[in-house]
Amino acid sequence: MSLSPRSLAALDGVHPVLDRLARAVAERAPPFLITEGRRTKERQAQLVKAKKSKTMNSRHITGHAIDFVAVLDGGRISYDDAHMRPIAGAFRDVAAEMGIKITRGIDWGWDSPHIELDRAAYPAGAQPAMAEALPPSTPEALPASAPNPLPRSGTVWGSIVGALAGAAAWAEQSLSSLLEWSAKLAEFSPVSAALASMGGNVKSISLGLGIGAAVYVVSRRVKASQEGKPG
Repeated sequence: MSLSPRSLAALDGVHPVLDRLARAVAERAPPFLITEGRRTKERQAQLVKAKKSKTMNSRHITGHAIDFVAVLDGGRISYDDAHMRPIAGAFRDVAAEMGIKITRGIDWGWDSPHIELDRAAYPAGAQPAMAEALPPSTPEALPASAPNPLPRSGTVWGSIVGALAGAAAWAEQSLSSLLEWSAKLAEFSPVSAALASMGGNVKSISLGLGIGAAVYVVSRRVKASQEGKPG
């Protein structure tokens, strides 16, 4: 069975490895309720003063420990050894399968509800690794920003070059008309020849740009098709 909303609330702030372990144990152990997870230092001091805890160096303060209680039929709770031990055993077995080192209060002989991560394997000051922090079902984080599509799209670049070629063709036509009008106005053959030569150069440039754009677009689409990517 899955954990109750109260148990899930108690896991708030608990080390992600212990959180994952508790959820896995809930699927295999007899019903139980997580009564406490992470505690404040003030809360721990109150428990020590009330003689319900023996130390201020509790793993609850750092989120490395939880307490549980058995839940019987009808929602009744029990701290009896006969009910607590099978759940503690499930924590031991599932932790071993998952490669998680834990310490159980029941092994101390006086704190059967207590489960904590091994102090040597999970020191209080260490930050959990990303592989530990992400539950198995959690998808990997998406990149912060999408890549710029321009460097990857031959179609886009081809369109840009084609547009430039079109602009050059328009400029060429306008310039040719202007040159022809100027040549007629000048009525000097050397000037006319020079102006005609300039017009031919402009036509060659614009034609070259147009052909280059067409070849580039076709080659990028062929390559994209071979790689199974959009052109």
